[in-house]
Amino acid sequence: MRELSKNFIKALTKGNLAPLLERVKLDTDLDLEIREGYINIYFKGNNLLKLNENFSFKIDKKFTEGITIPPSAFSTKDICRYFVEKAFPLIKEKIISTKTATQTLEIEYEQLLIRTNNYTRNVNSEYFIVDRHYAKAGEKIKYFIDLFGVFSDRKKRIRSNIVVAPFLAEVKYSLNPDIRNIYHQIEKYYRQISKDYGHFINQVEVLLHQKSKLGLIEASYGLIKKFKSATVDKDIKNLRILIVLIDYNPNSTMFSKDVINKIKGLEFSDQIYIFKAGFAMWKQNVQILYIG
Repeated sequence: MRELSKNFIKALTKGNLAPLLERVKLDTDLDLEIREGYINIYFKGNNLLKLNENFSFKIDKKFTEGITIPPSAFSTKDICRYFVEKAFPLIKEKIISTKTATQTLEIEYEQLLIRTNNYTRNVNSEYFIVDRHYAKAGEKIKYFIDLFGVFSDRKKRIRSNIVVAPFLAEVKYSLNPDIRNIYHQIEKYYRQISKDYGHFINQVEVLLHQKSKLGLIEASYGLIKKFKSATVDKDIKNLRILIVLIDYNPNSTMFSKDVINKIKGLEFSDQIYIFKAGFAMWKQNVQILYIG
C-alpha cells in the first residue's frame, strides 16, 4: 500500500523535511508522489529524488556529477534547506541536459494535468489526481494506469460528508500510435483493477487523505477539509475512465469511428469519457465569435 507514516507526514509539514515540501508546492516543475514508506519527486518524468522515512535519500548519479550534495540524509532542517536552495536547481539543470528515455512530452503533460487540477485553486476543477502509474505491490503488471484519483461533483460538495467517485485516466499525446488500440488498453486496466477493486479503492482513499494533509491538493478550505476524511465510492459501476487526448490532430483518422465503436462495444462503455486538451490549434477547434 502506498502510504506514509504519521511521523513522516509530520516531518514533511513541520519537521526537518518542511523546506522540501514547500519547494515542491511552489515549483510548478516538480511532482511529489507517495510510495510505500517513501516519496519520489519527479522532474520532466525523471525521478529527481527518492526520500525514505529515515530521512536518507537517493539521487541517480548521472544527475549529480559535479554537484555538491549534502550527506546522505536530511538530519537537520538546515541541511534540507541547503539542498533545496543550492542543489535542487543544479540537479534540475543536469536533468535537462541529460537525455533520458523518460523525457517525453506525454509524461510532461501528465505532470501538467496534475499541477493544473491539484494546485490551481482558481480553476475549481472536479478531478483531483492522487497518483501516477498504479500497480499493486508485489505484482508484476504489464499495464500501468497513467493517472488516477477522484471526481468531486460540484453539485454534491455542499454535503457535510462527501462520497467521491474514483477515476483513472489514460493519456495520449499527439499522434501516439497506441491510440488505435486504446480500447484494448483500457479494457486491460479495467480487468486488472476489478480483480481486487477493494484494494484499489483503499489506495485511492489513503492517498487522497494524505495528499490533502500535505497540501498537495489545492481547493477551497471546506473541500480540502472534507477530502481529509472523504469516502471513495466502492461500486465499480461508478468508476470513471478517462481517455485524455492531448494535442490530437482532428484531421487524423487514428482515433477513427472503428476505434470509437470498439470503445462503445466494451461492457463498461457508459463509464468512459473523452477529454481533449492541449495547446495546438486547428480551425476545427478555433471558433469565431459572432457579434450580431
